Amino acid sequence: MSFVKRLIVRGMYTFNTVDAPASTTLQRFFMSARLGLWPAIMVSSFAFAHLTQHNWQTATLIGGNLCLVASLAFLFNDIRDADIDAANNISRWSVRSPIDRHLFRTTVGVVFASAIASSFYLSATAAVGLAAAICVGLAYSIVCKRIFLLGNVVAAALSLSPGLIMLSNSLIINRADFDATSLLPAAAFSTVAFLLLLSREIKFDEFDIAGDRLGGRTTLPMKLSTRSLNNIHALLVVASVVLIAAIVGCAGRYSMVVNLIIGLLTATTAAALLHAAYISPSKEAFYKKTRIVMLVVPVSIFLSF
Repeated sequence: MSFVKRLIVRGMYTFNTVDAPASTTLQRFFMSARLGLWPAIMVSSFAFAHLTQHNWQTATLIGGNLCLVASLAFLFNDIRDADIDAANNISRWSVRSPIDRHLFRTTVGVVFASAIASSFYLSATAAVGLAAAICVGLAYSIVCKRIFLLGNVVAAALSLSPGLIMLSNSLIINRADFDATSLLPAAAFSTVAFLLLLSREIKFDEFDIAGDRLGGRTTLPMKLSTRSLNNIHALLVVASVVLIAAIVGCAGRYSMVVNLIIGLLTATTAAALLHAAYISPSKEAFYKKTRIVMLVVPVSIFLSF
């Protein structure tokens, strides 16, 4: 295999793998930064910008900054959870050398510099939203994830940051120009995302029981039986899928028939992907399949509104 081909294969492996072992510091660093989540964050940002009537420049700044914030939060979390990840046989980056310290400090500098520079273009509401996302992301690792269920709720809510920031900005700053008919779809899709992400966070805990016990944490999978957990996942997923079909079918921009077709196709696709994800035997497979769903939902916004 040629050098270029080996480099491409290794790069694809690094980008698409959650917990696979890495052979270099940079590989571990970029894996822990979860760059694979960036497309979903950006697509979600543009979808909510479309719904809440923000321009593409604002969507790019908010989405790009939230990508950086998410990576910083994941890196910080992995530093604090190094022992727990080791117990779960997960090979992730942590601060082990001067190079690691420089990488983390550089990331912190880039995140804060980008947020400060963006605040000169964004409204005060959006700038405060970005600052809040940074604070909550760091607080998640320090406090929230160690409190029963709170960590799951906060992690799911953090993923709604693009929608929450833009919706707040529209209601507070652009109230006069904001089309109130966009409020219901924006709120509905935010609810869908929250329910799906909450279920996903609980499922992640099912894979991480050994490490969570080592870290002295109490999670829902430690308290409930497999059957009870499956019932919770089913309730959250079914509610999300039904809500997708309902909001697209009732509030889409096309005729009722076309809206219903788009809504049912979106809901069916999401349901099939989620079913495949929840029967996956590994955390990595589950992560990849649910990540696709996080792209399907924003795409349905572009198609329907």
